[in-house]
This record gives sequence, structure tokens and C-alpha cells, in this order.
Amino acid sequence: TLFTIPVVNGTSSFAIVNDDWTGDPMNNGDYYVSLNSFDQTGIIYGLPTTVAEAAIVEAVLEVVPNPTNGPLTVSFTMRDVQQAELRILDPAGRLVMQRSFGSGASDRVERFDLYGLSKGAYLVQLERDGELVQQRIIKH
Repeated sequence: TLFTIPVVNGTSSFAIVNDDWTGDPMNNGDYYVSLNSFDQTGIIYGLPTTVAEAAIVEAVLEVVPNPTNGPLTVSFTMRDVQQAELRILDPAGRLVMQRSFGSGASDRVERFDLYGLSKGAYLVQLERDGELVQQRIIKH
């Protein structure tokens, strides 16, 4: 294993692996991806990382200030959405705060108090009708 990347929720990890199988030029190159020790040799996966996708996420979810020493304001839209859930996850991926919303609102502004939380990186997640957007924040 060359390196391991923990998955945000803390229950999985990706590993980039180089071994005898990957060293053979007939097997598509030098490395393969392992998820929770399940090897995917011979299969290449791609993840889109375009600027357009990042712009969409920023338009849907606004989190300020970032970094924060305690107060946090999260803004998002509920247009054409039946249900939404707003979550804050700690650095280990554990749920520390959560709010749920039903249909009827167009724009939402929610305020959170993070004063009692430890310093570190947190994840703000917004799930709207099954669509998940998230933004990393820093608590200092």
C-alpha cells in the first residue's frame, strides 16, 4: 500500500496499491484502488473534477465564516425540494449537529453555535431529496 485515504464518514478507506500484478504492463499500469481491502485490480475508475461541479455546490450551500471560532451561518435553497437534512460531522465523521426541514420554504438561513466543539476540520452536509452537497469548514 502506497497510501490510504480515510473516507469522510470514517467507516471506509481508499488505498492506492502497487504490487506484482500492477507491475506487469499487460495489467494496465502501476497502481490499483482498494476500498476497505476489496481490491479492484484490472478496473480503472474515474472521478469527474470539473470547475462547473464545484460552482454548483457553492451556489447550493453557503457556509460563513470559514474558518470560524464558534458562530456559523449556513444558507441554502429549498426551491422544488420536499425534504432536506443539514448535518455537521466532526473530524472522525461522527454526527455532532443535525436539523431537518420539510417542503414549503424557498431560502433557508440556519445558525449554529460551535463554541463547545474541539478545534479541527468539520464537514457541513446538506441532503436535499437524496442529493448530497457538502463543504469542509475549520473550527479554530
